[in-house]
Amino acid sequence: MGNNLGDKDKNIQRCVEYCDVLRSRPRPIEGTKCYSTTARTSWCTEQYSALEKITKNLGLDINKVPFSPDFGIGYTQFQPTTWISISRT
Repeated sequence: MGNNLGDKDKNIQRCVEYCDVLRSRPRPIEGTKCYSTTARTSWCTEQYSALEKITKNLGLDINKVPFSPDFGIGYTQFQPTTWISISRT
């Protein structure tokens, strides 16, 4: 499902650079939020912060939880901010 680089800044940078990977494809993946670098960095930082909250609530080490370059988590690839918005914790 993904991996974790073990460092907040590296994971956020990977998320930001993921748009470059997608733009280089003949058919970009639908739904990925690729705005300006500043906006993308803000979005990735927001996802990381939500993931920090989720892992803390579950007693997990954020540096060991795998996720996609776009911070999708789990089989369904929920975005952490979506998870927070629908969770009851």
